[in-house]
Amino acid sequence: MNQRRLPKTYTVKQVAEILRVHVDTIRRQIRKGNIRTIQVGRHYLILEEELDRLWEEGWKGSQFKGSIAEK
Repeated sequence: MNQRRLPKTYTVKQVAEILRVHVDTIRRQIRKGNIRTIQVGRHYLILEEELDRLWEEGWKGSQFKGSIAEK
């Protein structure tokens, strides 16, 4: 059988914890279009590759550089 793997996803809360920012910061950036998500009902999921991109661009807690769009 051909088994397809689903991509790894994270919740808004998980991403906030990993990046050490407030959940509202992640939600705000989603609304602004700075974080790409998959919407499932009322919930948002962030793909692992998007989390990797955020991490590489400096979204790390006290080192948070602000909005991606501002760069």
